Amino acid sequence: TEHDGIHYLLLEDAIFASTVFAFFNPITAFAFMTFNLFSAPSFGAIAAMKKEFGNSKDMFKAILFQTGFAWVLASIIGMFGALL
Repeated sequence: TEHDGIHYLLLEDAIFASTVFAFFNPITAFAFMTFNLFSAPSFGAIAAMKKEFGNSKDMFKAILFQTGFAWVLASIIGMFGALL
């Protein structure tokens, strides 16, 4: 019914207004999404990387590089966003 739809919209607004989401504004949300996009992949992909590289040392280097690169990108986005 229409009443249920209105109740759902009000509940959705209440969820996003909670303190859990208070940290995120459009810039921090974009930085967070960028970090997740470029950070290390799933455990299955990491296992495949280990198999392809042939050793754990190169796998850990790749994971550190991916996570470091993601952190740098997200930090740059956050810093430039703070200037706006």
